[in-house]
Amino acid sequence: MLKNADDFQNVWNFPNCVGAIDGKHVPMKAPPQSGSVFFNYKGFHSIVILAVSHANYRFTYLDIGAYGSEGDMNAFSHCKLGKAIFLDQLNFPDDKPRNEVMVPYYLVADDAFPLSKRISKPYSLRNLTKAEIVFNYRLSRARTVVESAFGILSHKWIAVHRTLMCHPDRAKNIFFTLCLLNSLNFVAEYRNIQNM
Repeated sequence: MLKNADDFQNVWNFPNCVGAIDGKHVPMKAPPQSGSVFFNYKGFHSIVILAVSHANYRFTYLDIGAYGSEGDMNAFSHCKLGKAIFLDQLNFPDDKPRNEVMVPYYLVADDAFPLSKRISKPYSLRNLTKAEIVFNYRLSRARTVVESAFGILSHKWIAVHRTLMCHPDRAKNIFFTLCLLNSLNFVAEYRNIQNM
């Protein structure tokens, strides 16, 4: 997940970023006797895909299967990545000097995630200085890579657009496979073989 850490600097002008993290709710039919555990704040039943994307729109980390009622923050808190970040147990690159200040490497996220040494999120929208406005703009641009990765996934696979009518375990397997195929670019290879 932490390879090519300077790509966000080169592509998005956002230094020390190793990835963008976000969650996506995947619509599914609620299993029998599941109550409201899969019912999310958006008003439908779902499981949560928590993903980290690299600057090139490829997924570098996936956690699939949190209940829709949990939301992004709870899904993050309970996954291996979230626990490792909270305990600072990931093998991030060494801090790098920027304008004579040592700056750690981190993931960019939206307001749903906690601010920490390894997670950077935007400033609140009140009384911002010019520097904070520029920071928010650049962070937003860097963070859109994970949203774009989900968009690319949705564009390639029609299953993402429909409510899955299967057990949550099967839904997890389906979306793990689709995310893997999306990140490995097997789709283009499959189409080339299909057109032969």
